[in-house]
Amino acid sequence: MKKREKGFMLVETLVISTLVSTVLVMFYVQFNNIVKNFSNDFKYNNVNDMYAVQNVKEIIMNDDNGNFYANLKKILDENINNTSGGSSNFLEIFTNCTNNSGNSYKITSCEKLSALTNFYGIERIIFTKEFVDLTDNDYEIINDANFEKFIRSIKSEYTAEEFENSKIIYNYRLIVKFSNNEFATLKMSN
Repeated sequence: MKKREKGFMLVETLVISTLVSTVLVMFYVQFNNIVKNFSNDFKYNNVNDMYAVQNVKEIIMNDDNGNFYANLKKILDENINNTSGGSSNFLEIFTNCTNNSGNSYKITSCEKLSALTNFYGIERIIFTKEFVDLTDNDYEIINDANFEKFIRSIKSEYTAEEFENSKIIYNYRLIVKFSNNEFATLKMSN
C-alpha cells in the first residue's frame, strides 16, 4: 500500500514564508519612499507658491528702477568674496517694513512687498547664488530644519566650481518659505 503525502513539509513552509516576508519588506520600503516623495511634491515648488515667488521677484527686480536688485547682487558677491569670515552666502529680504538687522535687507517699496507677503503667507525670503552653496554657519543663521532640508534639496545646473572655472554668468535665486510650511525657489538671471 502506498503512503500518500498531503500538505507541505516544514522546510518548504519556512522557505515560502521567508520569500513572502522579504517581498513584503521590499514593498513597504518602496511604498514609504513613494509617500515621502509625494508629500514633498506638494510642499516644494507647487504652482501657487511659484506664482507668489514670481510676483516677489518682479517687485525686487523693478524696485528703485532695478537698483535694489543690483545692490543685492553686489552685497552678496562682497559677502561671498569676503575672506575674513563672519559673512554668509545668502541675504534675507524683509517681508515687512519694521525689521532691520545685519544680514537682512529692506526693499524700498516695502509696503508693496509687505502686502504681497501677507497675502500669500510668505514668512521668509532668501537671496543667494543659483548654485546655493550655503555653509553650516549659514544654516545656523537660518535656524529652521525644514527650510534647511528644502534648501539642501535644490539642485543647480552648475556647481560652484563650474561657475568659477568658466565664463558662465552668475545667476541668482530666491528661496521662499511660506507660513504653511511650504517652500518654493525661483532663479533670477542677471
